[in-house]
Amino acid sequence: MSEQMLAALARERDGYAARGLEDRVAMVEEQIAVLGGTVESPEDESSDSEVESPDTEVESPGDEPDPKPAAKRRTRKS
Repeated sequence: MSEQMLAALARERDGYAARGLEDRVAMVEEQIAVLGGTVESPEDESSDSEVESPDTEVESPGDEPDPKPAAKRRTRKS
């Protein structure tokens, strides 16, 4: 189980690092060390992952049509 946990923590750390959340990266690295794992420094890692640039157009929730209201359920009288 610890190998799976270390792999999950490494993915979590990479996500935080990609978003620039250094405080979260440090917290995850601490947990990796507690479990006996090793932490690669960001300089050692190659950045092959693609991160969506902020100027990429993303649909906002206001662009979607309004959903139909839910049908009311009838209750039976006893």
